Amino acid sequence: MTVFSRIIEHLRHQGLARALRHRDFAYFSLTSWFSTTGMWMQRIGIGWLTWDMTHSGAWLGIMAAASAMPGVFMLPFTGAYVDRIDRLKLLRITQAITFVANGLLAIMTLMGTITVEIMLAITLISGVVLSFNMPARMTIAPSLVPREDLPAAISVNSFQFTTAMFIGPALAGFLIAHGGVGLAFVANAASYLPFYVMLYIIKLPDRAPRNNADRGIIADVVDGVQYVARHPGIGPVLLATLLLSILVRPLPDLVPGFIDEVFRAGPAELGMVMSAFGLGGMIGSLWMANRGRIAGTTRIFIVHSFVLSAMTVVFASLDIVLPAICVMVILGLTNSISNNAAQSLIQSSVAPSHRGRVISLYSLNGRAGPSAGAMGMGYLSHLFGLQMPVAGAAAIGFLIVIWVARKRHVIVAASETAVMDDDAIAAKPKAAE
Repeated sequence: MTVFSRIIEHLRHQGLARALRHRDFAYFSLTSWFSTTGMWMQRIGIGWLTWDMTHSGAWLGIMAAASAMPGVFMLPFTGAYVDRIDRLKLLRITQAITFVANGLLAIMTLMGTITVEIMLAITLISGVVLSFNMPARMTIAPSLVPREDLPAAISVNSFQFTTAMFIGPALAGFLIAHGGVGLAFVANAASYLPFYVMLYIIKLPDRAPRNNADRGIIADVVDGVQYVARHPGIGPVLLATLLLSILVRPLPDLVPGFIDEVFRAGPAELGMVMSAFGLGGMIGSLWMANRGRIAGTTRIFIVHSFVLSAMTVVFASLDIVLPAICVMVILGLTNSISNNAAQSLIQSSVAPSHRGRVISLYSLNGRAGPSAGAMGMGYLSHLFGLQMPVAGAAAIGFLIVIWVARKRHVIVAASETAVMDDDAIAAKPKAAE
């Protein structure tokens, strides 16, 4: 067998193809990629239009928070809700509402009637809908592939997200520069249609009825939080990921301000910087996908979280756009690998009965954490500029990573071996006595 044929054989059985051989998962991933690309186009468009209207770092943070802060209050409850209902029906409803909201934003922008207050209201509505959409969407993959293919499936989701992060900002920068921000919003609205159609094609396996289905939603939320707190692997990883999302990951939401205020550049450079972030993320996702195993993932999470914090400090110290683009590639790579590793550890060890609630808490890492951090750093930028708050928060991120590193042996034992249900977790203290 030649070297080339060995590589092809490896990719077929260990890489992305391992998860994509499952038809419904392949449909889900492909159409999700279109909507995620559109989401990144809109995210860039909203950031640029907000800065163009206000030239305010605080408004950048407020706009980012409007899409994500509803999740801070709602995701624990929507996660418990997802554990109870048909997730496909929920996704159909949320996608339809999102399409209408995005279409309204596009029409008003093209007509010239959009204001920063109206854009804030539409973004807030989308954030509320996202609080239901995100946990439902993230719990679909484990239902479409067997457990042995779950790390590859998580990597596929990460890969499609990071390729969308690479392509979406570049397309948005091109459309904004040549046709206006309204055109980017139109493209985003259209990108949701293939995913919506797909939701009527795929099928999820029937789930066994829950024994506690008659329990109140608040009791379910409390039970989910207690499960995370008791789990010796999920607890530290989830807490560290959420703290890093507040301290280190707000940078993409603040890039429009860096482009104009620090680098003295325009929308084309904004697209290049964010696409560099996506390019690094795409490389990181491919690497994680082709590992095809959970062993060693804790060490990967720790190392790349440390590098992510360090390179964020480096980015904040720059004032020239070209080196910033190079640093953003590294930031995208380490951010992708760190997030991918954290989700793999959590998804591989969470009990199915708690998956929706645990993933809803993890979902805070995606938007709510970074947006909360962006809002705080945006406010501080009025006093200290953008660079100092970003660098200072990332420096605190080092301490978080050191704390996780001290718990690495416990995390490995709890998250890289098998799923731990409630009985197994409760038995751990007794076994130690």
